[in-house]
Amino acid sequence: MAVVCFEDAGGDEIGRVEVRCGGTLLQAAKNAGIDIDHFCGGQCSCGTCKVVVMGGDPALSEPAGNEQMVLGRASLTGGRRLACQARVLRDVRVQIPRWF
Repeated sequence: MAVVCFEDAGGDEIGRVEVRCGGTLLQAAKNAGIDIDHFCGGQCSCGTCKVVVMGGDPALSEPAGNEQMVLGRASLTGGRRLACQARVLRDVRVQIPRWF
């Protein structure tokens, strides 16, 4: 089990949930009652579920091919991940910016 802490764009904690390791950040957010935009339904094709890892990295799975393509190198090195693809391995803190 791992704890995922979510914060808003201002840095305030908006939720915390304990999840089974291996689930996605998007699933964790849904379990915590937190809305993360995901216009493609979590299929890694739109990039709207982008979050910023604030702490705990590398507490998430490594970015795979589709996620790397959607985000690009600059976003990945800046700590951004797609919530639909990033799988929780250990405790982690993520920020949910409002991109749109």
